[in-house]
Amino acid sequence: MTVDPSVVTLLREKTLIQMKKPKLSLDNPSISTLLTGNTFELVPGEGEPRNHFSVMPRIKRCWMSPTSPPLPSRRRKATASTAVSRWCCTE
Repeated sequence: MTVDPSVVTLLREKTLIQMKKPKLSLDNPSISTLLTGNTFELVPGEGEPRNHFSVMPRIKRCWMSPTSPPLPSRRRKATASTAVSRWCCTE
């Protein structure tokens, strides 16, 4: 794989390279995304410079919404709406 010289300084020990598969969705109805094929996403990391990497499939990242209500305590029964509204996941 050939790497753009402008990103060589970002290739370090803790850098991640993730493969992103194209998919057609209502959010992105463009057929050109399907035609381009798989793309690679670079997630810069720290550490010593490196020139050999394993490409990982892209994983879902989850985070908590700052405006969500607090998670229910163990004494209260969690409802589906409480649990789902607190977390957001993307690919």
